[in-house]
Amino acid sequence: MLIPLTPHTYFTQENRTVIELARAEGLDRQALTARAVRHFDNYSGCIPDETLRIIKTVTGKPEFASYPAHLSISHSGDYFALAISSRPVGIDLQEHRPVEAEKLAHRFFHPEEEAYVLACGEFDKVLRFYRIWTAKEAYVKMTGTGIDGQFSKFSVLSLPQPISWIHMEEGYTLSVCGNTLLPLLF
Repeated sequence: MLIPLTPHTYFTQENRTVIELARAEGLDRQALTARAVRHFDNYSGCIPDETLRIIKTVTGKPEFASYPAHLSISHSGDYFALAISSRPVGIDLQEHRPVEAEKLAHRFFHPEEEAYVLACGEFDKVLRFYRIWTAKEAYVKMTGTGIDGQFSKFSVLSLPQPISWIHMEEGYTLSVCGNTLLPLLF
């Protein structure tokens, strides 16, 4: 299920998720992470650097060294994005580059997703390709499985977890995988 979002979104009050997005020349990653944690905790004080130190699991998934929340990170082109959640979360950001949408969809997508990409005009094929690609990456980041031989075996169009995309400036697609969505109030 694909759901359009706006930046800075909670998925639910019980399973809240904060999404932050910054241009590369804007906030540095540490400052962006600290801002997201403050929103996540509704905490306005100083957060020690050690609390925000990010490490990688055995499978390469980023996580906080000592902060009790799930984390997902993505960067592409001029942007850096992250999601912090009380539950597993995945985020993926892609700058649009010329792609052979049909060929890549056939190779990496489930037949249902491939049909979705092919069922439109040439310009929309690229947009649909990036929606599916970022949704699949967000999902495997959430699960911690990464891109493997199973990437084409599942369809993000029929997963039980919502896969949502955030509308950005032209030429970028950002997808998030988590739970039910509610707007943030900041």
